[in-house]
Amino acid sequence: MSRVLSLLSPFIKNGNLREVITAMNKELIEKRIGLKLKDITAKDIKQFGGHRIGKKYYCDYWGQTYEVLDIKPDDIFGWKVVCKWQDGHVNEHSTMLRPGKDFEVIR
Repeated sequence: MSRVLSLLSPFIKNGNLREVITAMNKELIEKRIGLKLKDITAKDIKQFGGHRIGKKYYCDYWGQTYEVLDIKPDDIFGWKVVCKWQDGHVNEHSTMLRPGKDFEVIR
């Protein structure tokens, strides 16, 4: 554990630990799923929780990818995305993308 802390200490001092952990997490996910991922930033989340029709995303919570098929109005949250998951099922949700946890799939 002390070795890990010594390696991370420069980042902790500079306040960049979250960025290092995000990069490490992204790299591990890319290796596991065999796809290239792009970071989601707070700037990306302007409308519809950051989702865009036709884009594919990796969901850290469920550990799978999904493609946004449509975005519809919703009485409770104002919007909901219709998405097709990698296992083939289709559902709707109003969950925002989470920077550092969720990623856009770019290939």
